[in-house]
Amino acid sequence: MATSKGSVVAIYILRVVVQSLCDMIQLGRFDRLHDQARNSEKIEGQIFHPVVRKVSLRPLGACLAVEQVYERYHNELADLVELLDYAIKHPDDQRRFSIGIVWKVSDQYWAAFLVGDDSGRELNIGRCRVNEKLSAEYRLLVRRSYFDV
Repeated sequence: MATSKGSVVAIYILRVVVQSLCDMIQLGRFDRLHDQARNSEKIEGQIFHPVVRKVSLRPLGACLAVEQVYERYHNELADLVELLDYAIKHPDDQRRFSIGIVWKVSDQYWAAFLVGDDSGRELNIGRCRVNEKLSAEYRLLVRRSYFDV
C-alpha cells in the first residue's frame, strides 16, 4: 500500500493465468466469433505457448490469394497465439485495420483475421480455399527480426 498526505491508496496486481487458445480468445473480449474461433479445439496447426517474440503490422499492399500470402510470408508470419496476444494488447488497431495470419497444415490453408470497426471487434479462424483473396488493405502480423529497429 502507498500513502499520500494521509490518504491510503491500495495497489493490486492482477495476474491472469492463460493456459490455452480458448483462454486467450475469451481474454480478447471479441464482440463476435466466427467459424473455429467458437470451438478452438478444432483449430489445427497451432498450439498454445508463452509469447516471447515481438511483432509488427505489415501492409499487404496488393490483392493476393491465401496461397500467395503463405508462399511469400510464411517464414515471417506470426502464429495464432501471437495474433491473439496482439488483439488483447492493441484492440484499437483492430478497429482501424483488418489484421491476419495464414498457415498451412498438410495441403490445407488456414487463416485467422481480426476485423473491426466502431460497432465492435471480430475474430474469424478457419480453413481457406487456396484461391481465396485477401484485400490489399489487410495488414499481416509478422514477427520482427532481431535486426529491426
